[in-house]
Amino acid sequence: SWLVEYMSSQMQDDDDQKPTIPEHLLSSAQSIPIAFIIDILKQQSITNTKHEAISLLSNLSLLFPDDVSQHMSTLLHLFGQSLQNDTSSFTLDVIEQLMENLLPRLVMESDSLSNLLQRFISSMEYIHESRRLAFFEKLAYLVNPRQLYVMMILFFKNYLISDNEMFRDFPAKLLLQFSMPKQLRTIQSLIECACYLLDPTKPYSKSLRKMIVGDMLSHQVMAKACLYSIGENSADVELLLTYEIVEFIRHFVYEHEFIKLMQFHVEEADEKQINIQDHFLTNIAIFFIKSMAYIGKQITLSGSHTLHQYILSEIKLAFVGVQQLFSPQSAKNLYKKIWKYSDNSFLKLRSLELFNAVLADYSKENNEFIEHASEELLSLLRPLSHLLNHQMIDDEDDDVVVTIQHAASIAIELLARRLVDMSPAGFSKALSKLHGLYSYAEGQAVPNLISSLSLSISTLMSLLRDESITLELLPNFAPSLIQSIADLLSLYERFVTAEHPEEVTTFTSVTFALHLQALLSSLRLLMLNFHRFMSPYFMNILKVLFHPQMQLVFIKKRKKITRVHESLIKQMSLECSPRLLLSSMMKLYPTMVRSPNCESRCVCAFFNLFQSVLQHTDSSELKPFTSDLEMFMLDAFDYRISRYAGTADEIADADVADEETHIIHAYKQFILKLDGKRFTSVLSHLLSWLNEDADNLSIIRYIMFFKAIYLLQSSIKSHFVTYWSSFIEIALSSLTSLSSFWMSSLTGSKKKRCVFASTTSDASHSLLKYAFAAFQELFLYDEDGSFADSHVLEFLKLFQTQYYLHSLSNYDDRIDNFVTPAWVQLALAVDGPHLKSVQFFLTEILLSDVLLPLSNDISIEIRMKVLEAIQSLYTELDETIIPFLPQLFPVLSELLSEASANQPMVVEQVTELVNFLEDLTGEDIRQHLSMH
Repeated sequence: SWLVEYMSSQMQDDDDQKPTIPEHLLSSAQSIPIAFIIDILKQQSITNTKHEAISLLSNLSLLFPDDVSQHMSTLLHLFGQSLQNDTSSFTLDVIEQLMENLLPRLVMESDSLSNLLQRFISSMEYIHESRRLAFFEKLAYLVNPRQLYVMMILFFKNYLISDNEMFRDFPAKLLLQFSMPKQLRTIQSLIECACYLLDPTKPYSKSLRKMIVGDMLSHQVMAKACLYSIGENSADVELLLTYEIVEFIRHFVYEHEFIKLMQFHVEEADEKQINIQDHFLTNIAIFFIKSMAYIGKQITLSGSHTLHQYILSEIKLAFVGVQQLFSPQSAKNLYKKIWKYSDNSFLKLRSLELFNAVLADYSKENNEFIEHASEELLSLLRPLSHLLNHQMIDDEDDDVVVTIQHAASIAIELLARRLVDMSPAGFSKALSKLHGLYSYAEGQAVPNLISSLSLSISTLMSLLRDESITLELLPNFAPSLIQSIADLLSLYERFVTAEHPEEVTTFTSVTFALHLQALLSSLRLLMLNFHRFMSPYFMNILKVLFHPQMQLVFIKKRKKITRVHESLIKQMSLECSPRLLLSSMMKLYPTMVRSPNCESRCVCAFFNLFQSVLQHTDSSELKPFTSDLEMFMLDAFDYRISRYAGTADEIADADVADEETHIIHAYKQFILKLDGKRFTSVLSHLLSWLNEDADNLSIIRYIMFFKAIYLLQSSIKSHFVTYWSSFIEIALSSLTSLSSFWMSSLTGSKKKRCVFASTTSDASHSLLKYAFAAFQELFLYDEDGSFADSHVLEFLKLFQTQYYLHSLSNYDDRIDNFVTPAWVQLALAVDGPHLKSVQFFLTEILLSDVLLPLSNDISIEIRMKVLEAIQSLYTELDETIIPFLPQLFPVLSELLSEASANQPMVVEQVTELVNFLEDLTGEDIRQHLSMH
């Protein structure tokens, strides 16, 4: 320690001169091993002595650099410990001086700059946090600030290897210590490295790749690579490193301090400095575009995986951030240079994608940039329009050309959304160019280009709706658009029915959905903005909206298409001429419903539209063609017969409940538009329709009739009860005839004549179900009981028959859910005197005829249903019918006595009923039964 202090004190160190050592000490200094001083440094705990030792080494490094540099690894570790424990500026200054003395020798001796920097970065954790920035800033200046990007990449590399967040967070802090030009140069170099890593064809990038990747093929990095589902080879690890580089740039260009420094630099800089800044930004932008092009090539060659998508996303976000730093003139020059003069199609395509990402970003900062650069952006309309005429070069793929044209059309559309008011004439010319390309795409049958262009054209027409060009193009564009939708749906039909779909088209179901969504959105925009001029196309629009293949798209649960489809239908119902639209729909319906591919969803949507149009139309507008509407609705009531062929049973079983419900709701809306006189006439015509010959399928009409009555009553309630007397005679007559027909069939007697030319079990069940549902609704809304009182006996007899028809299909469903609820509702509707009729029906008809005697052939099932009906009646009427309860006791007593031997289920049901009555009355019912 003494020797170190002595030699250090003897050495002269002037600011402007190289340190010297007295002659009498020179031989001693040369004979002292550097290792000896390092050992003293390791063992010495006194700070002053350490300072002297480090200072001595610093001076010796100038005199004997070869000797000192041999111990650099050990010195770095010791310096790290010193900086960790001693945060004084003296220590750092001395160490920095030592590094400055040795770096030229170290750089000369080192295999590469990256290896040298890695020796410092690997010791980073030993440097106190408060001194790291100053240390590595000094190191970067000593090495060469132009090589700062190498240090950055090594930080990313160390992060991937160690997973230590320190290496990931530190580079941004370090980069902010440098001037703006140096920051931009570093970002440029980083994205340039990313391009080299992404492009395996660059021969000059092999050494760089080797330097950057190095020892990254470690277990830790491979484990991280597996998170992105990439393989264990150097190319995939390079992709992982590329992602880190791009993500860093994206975060950095949005860094508040960076943006603030940029703004200050722009305000304070002269024209020359601004040009330098724009030069760097332009280079950065170009390298971003190139990197996207390289990723596109990789995806084309080897397929895409998750990390490709992540990198693309980060590049787009970073590019938007960089774009906001551009001067407007520089932004314009960049795009114009690529779009107009570059022969590289991939470069054009990726630049368009990034340009569109800028226009689609509505953040506050980006909005300010676009407002500031509006004139320059508008000047890009001409080169964008030039891309629409992009001629195919021999070595270019047709798909690339189409994709460029697609991206250019989107760019024009996005520009128009923001700046159309500034240059309507310019956008009118662009619209004309777009329509010209659309016509060419139609002729060449390029569906993916047709769909994208259609949306851009519709958007521009909407934005320029007050310009003359829109009305000039509409007669050509609207029918072409509608035909494009029809062609796409027809192609989809061939696609889904083909044994080998790939021979029909290269499209997938997803591709079809995307194109259909674009075309329907285009049509919706036209309907929204030009509905007054769309009436000549109503019929064809309706054909595509209710095309059979549209149902298949809905089945695939394409929610976005469904929303667009529904929105378009709603728009038509609100904006279009009701008479023209309804007339078109009435003409279309017969063709649509008879199509072998007609589907439920389209029929429901059709009548939804019909109902909506009626709802939003004044009665006075409908009056001139009320008769046409009435005839159409009666035709629609024959939907089952029109749609399906077969027997009555087969047609009755057809699953068309949803369609019929929508038809009836449309009919209801039609009725609500009528005055009282016309309402009576329409219902009279409904009865006439009911009894017309329908090819021996009249029961199908009765099913629809009673279903309509049921739904209409439940919707318009008492308004409909007034006219019930018009239907009662035919309702009771037809149902009694049908019930008698089946009763004679069950008893084996000669079948009675039925009002229906033919009928089956399933068809009869459907008819009875809807009839009793209608009766229940009628009794529910018969508030004064006048109608129930006047027809109570006819209905009770009809009810009685229903319990016998146990062999008719769906017996349990019909009795439990329709018959019993209907006659209970009848009992609730009648007044006191007529309640005796209900009790008579209960005791004399149901109980005596159906339940007793047990020796007849009445099944247990029937007896069970009657007992359940009795319980339902007493549940609803409770105290009202309790006075009639004694009449029930003899029947229940006899039933218990005679059924106990061979019908235990009946006994169980009677017992349940008795328990219920005891709870209801609070009396001992069993005591009363034992007396009979």
